[in-house]
Amino acid sequence: MSRKWIVLSLISIFSTAVVGCGSGAGEDAKSVNSKASAPADGLDATKPVTLKIVDTGLVTDEEFQMYLAEPVKKKYPNITLELIRQKYSVDRYELLLAKGEKFDLLFEANLLFDDVIAAKLADNMEPMLKKHNIDLNRIEQVAVDSFKIASGGQYLSAVPFTRHFNALYYNKDLFDKFGAAYPKDGMTWDETIELTRKVTRTADGVVYRGLDPDLPFRTASVIGQPIIDAKTHQSTLQNEKWKQMFQMYKTIYDIPGYKEKYVNPNNFGEFTKGNLAMLAGLNILPSISKVANTLNWDMVSYPSLKEAPNTGHEFDGHGILVSAISEKKDAAYKVVEVLLSDDNQLNMARNGKMPILKNTKVQEEFGKNVDYLQGKNVKAIYKTMPAKSHVPTPYDSKARTIMNKYNKDILTGVKDLNSALREMDEEITKMIAENKK
Repeated sequence: MSRKWIVLSLISIFSTAVVGCGSGAGEDAKSVNSKASAPADGLDATKPVTLKIVDTGLVTDEEFQMYLAEPVKKKYPNITLELIRQKYSVDRYELLLAKGEKFDLLFEANLLFDDVIAAKLADNMEPMLKKHNIDLNRIEQVAVDSFKIASGGQYLSAVPFTRHFNALYYNKDLFDKFGAAYPKDGMTWDETIELTRKVTRTADGVVYRGLDPDLPFRTASVIGQPIIDAKTHQSTLQNEKWKQMFQMYKTIYDIPGYKEKYVNPNNFGEFTKGNLAMLAGLNILPSISKVANTLNWDMVSYPSLKEAPNTGHEFDGHGILVSAISEKKDAAYKVVEVLLSDDNQLNMARNGKMPILKNTKVQEEFGKNVDYLQGKNVKAIYKTMPAKSHVPTPYDSKARTIMNKYNKDILTGVKDLNSALREMDEEITKMIAENKK
């Protein structure tokens, strides 16, 4: 609810003696009717306001202070932010509401936004964004489009402020050990797989794998292939694209050495331990930072599929939204404004957190303040752009869990690909039917 001003009308009392004042009566009338006007943005900067913001693990305490609490306090001294930490669960917001908790802002990922909608916390932010002069044209278009898709397609219910990026990380020491040339920007998946053969070896009793390709559903998102069709709410596992995707994975896992030491896809711990030559995936810089003194690494652009050159996984970003139940919306939108400001996004970029702005000057500053990124090929993160995210369904999370369960049997050859895809399809179809009841 907007703050209302109590306006006092000041009436000027003049003497009844009027000598030759032709316009005085008109001016007096204006004075009698004059009022102190409320701020156009509805925020009373003289009154303290505390805003509660919920996070389920998207920002660290340090990031919250650096990119939100401190810059907001600097620009709007009357606004204080209170962070509420909530453990992740599908019903995390319902649990907070059940406790009587009221909150004004949320951090949420676009791929998990169904939970916000289910809790009836989403609202159309576009009118208030316009009121507070928050220009969405400054933000990467794929980010805006993906959050609009997550919001239901009609309007924007959250504003992106950072995103994941894709890269191909590699261990220089392993390439040197096996006499192979380093990866380079602009490689295709076929070229990456050929390079994988050269650096998948067993040496001194240690099995070194050449590549972790991340999870199949993520790689399939590059070509816009969801697990569940958003219009029909039916499994897409009988689609030929899924067979081709898993066949590419089998090509990797059929390389001698993979079956001898099977490791599920998306195990970046193998990379940071030094047992993996390459990892194609999302932003793992926070994990690399912990071993930066011992791991000799670098990165190049994410490999391209021929159907989608220079394209990474579907957009996977973090947004901020003003809760539909907030009674302090005008103040809350000032927080959104600060988070998206050029200065704040520049600070994020310099400290290794991906900015969301189109501004190339901001992008070029990525990692400038981070010691372990000095001399690294950080420009690689901008050589591919995310694919637009799929239209979510209420069954996506459970469908991904089912698919991941089949990875080992498919990739180790325990089940033939056609049989596994058929079983996966049947299990997902059964799950959808049960959850519709």
